[in-house]
Order: sequence, then structure tokens, then C-alpha cells
Amino acid sequence: MKNMMESFNLNYHQLIHFQYQFNKDYQMLSQFYENKNLFLKNEESLFYDVLDKIKSGIYAFLKPKFERVNLIWIDPLISSADFDQQLVKVFARPEMLLGHPVVISMCKDYHTISEVLKKTKLDKYDVRIIPAEMFSIFLEDGSRDFSFSVNLNGMFTTEQKLYLYTPKKVAPKEIIGNFKLEQL
Repeated sequence: MKNMMESFNLNYHQLIHFQYQFNKDYQMLSQFYENKNLFLKNEESLFYDVLDKIKSGIYAFLKPKFERVNLIWIDPLISSADFDQQLVKVFARPEMLLGHPVVISMCKDYHTISEVLKKTKLDKYDVRIIPAEMFSIFLEDGSRDFSFSVNLNGMFTTEQKLYLYTPKKVAPKEIIGNFKLEQL
């Protein structure tokens, strides 16, 4: 990570977006090639295409422009039999209308979360997604950590008020940033 930061003059958040976009596009291309490994030339081309997008400020994750952002950590709900209904209940809460919803998951990828949002018709809320592909073992300085995490500082503006919704009003150590905890 440090090598990429230095070689391509990228900061931590650009690298997280690079990792996310590269993984997302790689997955899409491998499906196109019927889940076969990509040729090295295709992988290299993908690498530089994604790098160009990131250097140009084109990111797959678009930060909401709302002053308030509701971050909904869905991982604790996933194992429940009525996961879909619980998610719909969360979105029906009045405080969800005060800010833009962002679903966070360390367990599920973008495609899986998108399918759940479509199935429950929650995609109509323009929900942004921070999926497993955005979690990294690297810290902001480029050094390695022992576990996956995502640092929300820099992904949102300092003027935005972040509210993280978790079941027990406890922040998971994998989600780093300045946010207010709320009961899910």
C-alpha cells in the first residue's frame, strides 16, 4: 500500500476507492469472461483504467451531499431470519428522513447488498453502500493492521454529521471515524 501511495501519489482514501473500484470492475469482468481468470493484459488495462478514474476524482462511492448522514451497520442483522423486514423497519424510522442513508457491511459485497435493497424496494431511497470491498488491512499511513477496517474520515466532509446505527449503540472497532452512535 505504501508503495502504491508513493508510486502513484495517492492518499489513503484514494487507495480505498481504488481498491473498491478495481475489485468491483474485476468482478464484473470475470463474470463477463464466465468466471475465468483475466489475462494479465486485461488486468493491467483494468488497473490503469481504474487509476485514471481515481486520479480524475471519479469514484464508485459517491458521498451524499446531505448535512446529516445515517450510517447503518447491517452485519449484526444479517444472521436473523427476518433480515429483510428488520432492514425495512430501520428505514421506516422517522430519523432516517433527516439524513441520507448509507449501508455499511464488512460481510457482504456491493452486489449482494444491492440485491437486498432492490428486493426490499429500499433502493428508491438512493442508498449509498460501503461494502466489504472498501474495508482494508491498511491504515491511513499505509502501514498494515491486524484486521480489516474502514476509516470514514475523509470519505465525508467535516461539515457532515455522521450517525452510526448499531444494535447495542457500540461502535465496532472495524469502523473508524468521527460519528455519533445511535441505537439500531
